[in-house]
Parts: sequence; structure tokens; C-alpha cells
Amino acid sequence: MWLSLKTSVSIWLVLGLFFAYHPKIYTEEMKCNQPVDVVILLDGSDSISDNDWVRSKNFVKELIGSFDIGLNTIHIGIIVYSSNIGDVIGLKKFHSKETLKFLANRLHHPKDGTDTAAGIRKVTEMMEAESRPNAARVAIVITDGRSKHPIQTTQEALKAKSAGIVMLTVGVGHAISRAELSQIATSEREMFDVSNFSGLQGIVGILRKLLCKIIVTTTLPSTTTLTSITANTTKSSAATSVTTKKKETLVLKLSKSSEQSNLQSLCKGCIIDRGIGYSSHPNDCTKYVQCFRADGEYRAKIMSCPFGTYWDQDKITCWHSHLVNCTTDACLVTQKDSTFAMRDHCAGYWSCHYGRAEAKCCQRNHRYVQGKGCQPDGSCNQLCPHFKNTVENDKSECELLTDEDNPSSYIQIVPGIGPISRPCAPGSAFDKSMCSCAKVSKSWKPHVECKPSVSYNFNEDFADQSGNNVFAGYERVIITENGSAKFSDGSRINIWRFANVEFGEKLLLKLRFLTYNYGAVEQPIVTNCYGEYGEGPSIAITTVEQSITIKIKTEFGETGILRFFQVPGFNNVTMVYDGQHVIAKVNGKIKSTALIGNIERRQAGLLIGDCDGQHSFHGEIDYFAVYMCLPDEDVFQRVAPTKGRDIA
Repeated sequence: MWLSLKTSVSIWLVLGLFFAYHPKIYTEEMKCNQPVDVVILLDGSDSISDNDWVRSKNFVKELIGSFDIGLNTIHIGIIVYSSNIGDVIGLKKFHSKETLKFLANRLHHPKDGTDTAAGIRKVTEMMEAESRPNAARVAIVITDGRSKHPIQTTQEALKAKSAGIVMLTVGVGHAISRAELSQIATSEREMFDVSNFSGLQGIVGILRKLLCKIIVTTTLPSTTTLTSITANTTKSSAATSVTTKKKETLVLKLSKSSEQSNLQSLCKGCIIDRGIGYSSHPNDCTKYVQCFRADGEYRAKIMSCPFGTYWDQDKITCWHSHLVNCTTDACLVTQKDSTFAMRDHCAGYWSCHYGRAEAKCCQRNHRYVQGKGCQPDGSCNQLCPHFKNTVENDKSECELLTDEDNPSSYIQIVPGIGPISRPCAPGSAFDKSMCSCAKVSKSWKPHVECKPSVSYNFNEDFADQSGNNVFAGYERVIITENGSAKFSDGSRINIWRFANVEFGEKLLLKLRFLTYNYGAVEQPIVTNCYGEYGEGPSIAITTVEQSITIKIKTEFGETGILRFFQVPGFNNVTMVYDGQHVIAKVNGKIKSTALIGNIERRQAGLLIGDCDGQHSFHGEIDYFAVYMCLPDEDVFQRVAPTKGRDIA
């Protein structure tokens, strides 16, 4: 059923509030090609392994590739620091994007201590001596540990900020000091952390967007007002109320220009597929917008994340709140150790720590009261999950279904689409009695059998046969009488379940296809292209003339390539990547090539028959399956590690 009038009006109001609160940030006409001088300060200490140093450099190259670098726009400088200053790429001479990537790839790893103070001092010196007078100044500090001189580090950061430098910090791993990073960063909004160096790639898009916001903030006047009051505030959709440790309430007053907004604006930017996608909620981190197209227009539905999680637009899923960079998180404008109430949960509340929110809960028959904390109240009998940072459906009747094949997922019914499998947060499993994902006990053992994440046989329809009910978008694909999917110009299947997925070092693809013609133009059979950012695929199976090419690209920038001869009729393809080799069996022939590292993540889903609008596949596919695990048995019975060698 489509949106009711009441819901539609509510969404229009949300849109108005959002664009009123962020008028200079989220306009469609926003340009990020203003003069900005960016210096990347890269930790080169001895706590970083050789492989992680490669990941650091790849992250820097990804950042460079995402920025609009030009003579009159963004200039990039790079400083490597350890106990002393290492390699330096200055701002004085302009370097093109290609040159910067080349230079970044050659950065030397000093492998010594962590003198962050000296690094920040060098950033300030470079900005003062080489920055353009009309350019905004931004520094991005990337570190995996604590500075050996924390007091001097704070002092140097204050000097940098006094010099007009916006300081961004990226902490990597578990040895970082969030308190120190908070002192370095201009504000909590400019502070990020990831669990390991492989996770750096996931924040490239976030940093690019934040840079755009900084550019616009420095060139357009602000219209948002912040008022401090001590009286109790009535809950309203037009204001966000937060209680700090000093029992002072901050209210963000927003203008009510909602009549000028519309649903299509809310759904623009959905990145998964042309027909369906997800977008961040404009003013609530715990919600997201599900967008799908029908009758030539976008439809939108507001969805709630489970208890203790925020929507993560980069991962396209609900994630632990303290790991998500949500720009509307109320903890960003509060003091340390502040708390504020959860919406629609009488016992739940959020606790702020260094600008990040963590879910907490009062004991049974207690209600969280803003400014007072947990208070006795027999009418509040809601049960919170028995651990922090999991998710709960707040409705009296559970609308979520158990995924019988995967205890760490649950089934959600999407209007107009049907059942979709959604993952729980890591370390949790779906509990129907709680209508939530709950932390698994230490004795719980996951199902070890390797099953396909998605499987299609195209016998009668496009239904996923894996039991996971994975939805995919289909365009101009026809089911033939023989039980195969027929592709031609403009045909494609987008399995958006795999958008932004970390395939890591375990991937198995199986398919059977035939090509109608052996043309000289390369035809994509399976890829994960994403054209908006100009990224080529990190997974690709293509055909040209009478050859079949299989490519896998890892986070180290290396690509494994295998080529096979294509036979008339249907071709059987099985491809495995295990973190050490790309191995494929095509029509009985087996080849392999050495390759290490995690598969590069892409924001696209897996595309069948297309590479984001490029040349289409012309032919048929009668079977396709994806495994994100490797079976215990030998898939090929015989596999040789020699590169490109045929095995009879």
C-alpha cells in the first residue's frame, strides 16, 4: 500500500526541516570545486605493518581520486611523520591527480615513533608558507596510536586551528586515544575512527562529502540558530532537545519551510539501483528512507533501525551507533557524558562519549526522564535488549520474520517488493521473541555449512533460490521458455544486496552462459561497476570475441586476470578467490594466478549483463550463484597455483 496522506505530509515536513537546518550543505546545486588547500598528515610509525602501510597509501590515493583537483580548485600536500618528519609533498607547486597518486605510491615508511605534535607543526608551517591566500585550509590527520607528546600535540593543534586550518582526524585500530583525537579535531564532526586499515576505504566518500560541506560553510552565510535555555522543552518535530551534564537543554530551532520540499528530493542520491535504494533520514540517525520507483515516480517509506544502531549510508545498513558518523547525531553538540532520551522507547536513552552515542537502558519499571535520569514508573514495562548496541522493533506486533537459513539475519517485508533478508549487527542473531537482534552466547555456534548467499536458476521467474529472498532489480531481461534469462541492449540485473559489501578473501561465483555473437566489443557478464565515482569493477567476468576474462582487484591495487577460450553454446564458469589465488574452472579447464589482500569494496551491487551503462551483454544465463564462503570440499578437485597454466 502506498503512503497515506498523513505520512506524506510528515515526510514533507521532515524535508523542510532538513533543508532549513542544512541550507548551505545539501542543495543540489552545491559545488565542491572551490579553492581549498588540503594537507594529509600520514602516520608512518613502527606500529604499522608493511601491509597496512600499503593500505594507508592506497587510502591516500583513493582520497586524491575522489577530490576535484585542479589549478583553481583543490590542491593536495602530504606529510609523512614518525619520530621525525619523513617524505613531504608540498603545496607550493601544483600537482595533477595522476602525479599525486604516483608520488603517494612512493612514500617511504619511516618505522619509528609517533610524534604527532611535530607532524601538526609541519602542517601549520606548510600552510603558512605555501597555501593560497583565497583558499580554505584543511588538514587530515591519520594515525594508529597515541602521540608520545600529548600535551605538545594539543598545543600544536590549537595553533593550527588558530591559523584557520580545519582539522580532521582519522584514528585507526584500538590503540588510538579518542580523547587526543578529539583535542586535535576542529569538532566532533571532523573526528573519525575505523577498526583497522582495511576500513579506511569505507570513509573516502564520507571525507569527500565533509570537505564539500567545509567548502560551502566557508563561502555561504549560516542561517541556523542555537539557543540555550534551562526550562523544560515540549517535544516537537521542529526541534531537537538534548540534556547535558549540567542539566542545560539545547534546542536547535528550525524554520518551517516544509511546503517547498518533496519526496523526490528525499530519494535523490540513492546509490544502490535505478529502481530501489536507501537514503539517510534527514534528522534522525536511527531511521532511514527506503526509496523505490513505481508508476514513473519515487515512493518513500521511513524505516527504523533496531535498538542501539544508526543508519550507515556508507555500509547501507544499520550499524553500531558509536561506529557511525551521523551528521545529525545530537551527541555532536553536547558535552562529554551527556545523555538524552530515545524516541519511542520509555526506558532507553543515549549516552554521549566524545561525540558518539551509545545505547543504554533503565532497569525494568523505570522510565528515562530528560534531565533526571532513570525514574521509577510502573507503566514503563518495555524490555530493552540484554546488551548494548543491538536492534529492536518497537511495535507491539513484530513485523520481522526469522530467517531459517541464517540466524544472524532476519526477514523484512518491503511494500511492493516482498521479503528481503537483512543482516544483524556482528556478534548478534535474530530473536523472534524479542523481535530484535540479540547478542549470541559464547556457546552459540553458527551454521558452518557453506551455502549460497544468492542463487538464480531462471526456470520460471527471477526468484532467489538460496532461501535468503534477496531482491534484485531487473531491466529488459526476459525469461525464455528454456528457463534462462535473456539479455540484450539495456538489459541488466542488479543484486543490490552486495552494494558496499566487504567480500574480503572469500568469494565463489558460479554461472552458466552463452553469447549470441563473438564481437570485438567487450561484453560484461558479471561486474560490480559504479559509474558515479568513475570506479572500474573489482570483480569482473567479461567476454570479447571468443575469450572469457576473469578479473579480481584487491585493496593493494593488484589485479589477478585469467583468460579462457569460449565454446559455442553454454559455458560453465566457477571462480574462487581465497586470499592467495584467483582460481577458475571454465568448461573443464582450470587456471589460477597468485593474488593477496581483500577484494576492493565497491558501492555498486553485483551487476549481471551490465557495467553501469556501458556495453551490454547479448546472450543468455541459465544459472548464477554467489557464495561468500568456501566449501570444505575441493571445488575443482585439482588446483595448481602456477600462473595461467592450463590443467587438463
